[in-house]
Amino acid sequence: MSEEHPQEAHLPSPPKKRSVNAKQFLAAFRERPDDVHLMQMFALKPKQLGKIYSTLLQKGVLSEYEYSYRDKKIPELDEEARTVLAASALANMVESPSQALAELTLSSGHQLDPAVTKALEEWRKRKLVRKASQVTEPTMELCPKCRNPKDPSSPDSCAYCGIVFAKIASSEKFRGVSVWHDD
Repeated sequence: MSEEHPQEAHLPSPPKKRSVNAKQFLAAFRERPDDVHLMQMFALKPKQLGKIYSTLLQKGVLSEYEYSYRDKKIPELDEEARTVLAASALANMVESPSQALAELTLSSGHQLDPAVTKALEEWRKRKLVRKASQVTEPTMELCPKCRNPKDPSSPDSCAYCGIVFAKIASSEKFRGVSVWHDD
């Protein structure tokens, strides 16, 4: 027989974290983008729904456009998600900048905080420097067999597949030559 300690029997259990399948949530959201419906369907509180939206926005799985044009919005969610969106947009621009993301951020109509504006300007400068360096760099030769860049330390053969470039050049010379004479 097991004995229960009287003190442990009356302690409340710690609150369990709810988990919602992201694919199911997105499918339901795209079928009917309605906050009230989603809260009822997944038995969520407004704060939990807000956390799901902000996570999906940060991951880039849910677009700002989809989020902004949903039906029956709960007002308290809009302010919470917008503050998270600015931070996620900044993180996305720093890690993997894209022209579309930058343009969406600039044209969203929201006042950008100075950190976002500074990050956008730095990104534009890096992009210009990158374009300028691409123009001045010589184009790299590729191995005709495996398409990897030719290694300068091995000018006669490919460091990846081992093919000898002179053999390929001589075989390509004879490809266009016909052995049979057409009379």
